[in-house]
Amino acid sequence: MTSEKPAAAISTMTLRSHVLSSAVPARRKLMCPKNASVTLLLFALLLLCFGANAHTRSKLECVQFNVFIQAHAYSRDSGTLTRQQSLDVLTSDLALIKAFPSLARWFVMDDADAYFITRELARVFDEPLEPEMQGATAEERCNA
Repeated sequence: MTSEKPAAAISTMTLRSHVLSSAVPARRKLMCPKNASVTLLLFALLLLCFGANAHTRSKLECVQFNVFIQAHAYSRDSGTLTRQQSLDVLTSDLALIKAFPSLARWFVMDDADAYFITRELARVFDEPLEPEMQGATAEERCNA
């Protein structure tokens, strides 16, 4: 009598451990720093290709931007926020927003959007208008 087990008697646990142990060298190859660098570089190039097109702002985004600028103009007029306070809050908000993937963001899809918002917010204080006019002017520039 031999002590060999029939093929049907091989446990699924033995089969799993064999499959997993044979996959370990492949995993090690993927985790190699050289391969990881190449993968990271290709991923970065892919992101750049998708990000190359400038974000076209929608009418809705520009209307919402109008309200955003109006709110800051009202805060300016009431003395609630200074220019520096407004820009500091915006800067920290932009940093938080940029932590999300660009496709998951509203309005601030790229650096051009961030620059546009910052410039328009500075205009609220540098070139003051009535809040409704300030928002309407910003909306016109947004739509341009």
